[in-house]
Amino acid sequence: MRKKIIASILTVVWCFAGCVVTSVYPFYTAKDLVEFPELVGDWKSTDTTEKEVWTFSATEKARYILSINNESKEQHDTHVFKLGAQRFLDFVPHKSEEIIPPHYIAKLDLTNQVLSVVTMDYEWLAKLLEKDPKAVRHVKVPANADEFRVVLTADTAELQAFLLKHVATEGAWPSVQTRAKIIPPTDSKPKP
Repeated sequence: MRKKIIASILTVVWCFAGCVVTSVYPFYTAKDLVEFPELVGDWKSTDTTEKEVWTFSATEKARYILSINNESKEQHDTHVFKLGAQRFLDFVPHKSEEIIPPHYIAKLDLTNQVLSVVTMDYEWLAKLLEKDPKAVRHVKVPANADEFRVVLTADTAELQAFLLKHVATEGAWPSVQTRAKIIPPTDSKPKP
């Protein structure tokens, strides 16, 4: 069984093109979930060179489907939750065929119809775990002949304690994507 789990983790890791912080357990519990109705709708990047549109659709309490309008037509199951004053997004590839679906994490902030999605920096995490291997439970799996990938194996309670400890740590959350809500134009013609 352990070999199957490790093989599954390896498969998940090899599927990533970029370096994303990955966990085998969710970052939230049912009691942490919060409604975020402002999230529903279409969001475009504030970087005018990027044409990708993100669409969040509500499905059930604090659960949303994220559809990314790009070449691969990605979809993710997402859950909004809160730890302390910080809102987070746990997201899982919608069509994951993995035995253990990977969970990713981002901080969410909304100000004046601009959504900030801030992901944890994988390089920061890898360096932290190199210095302090007991900072959070994890495994290192081979990514190729010369490199390993870190996959978090801590349970949800330990993951949340880790997030709270590092929610404001310098260098831990440098990757910010900002997206502006697409507001459909209103019909300004008077109705007959």
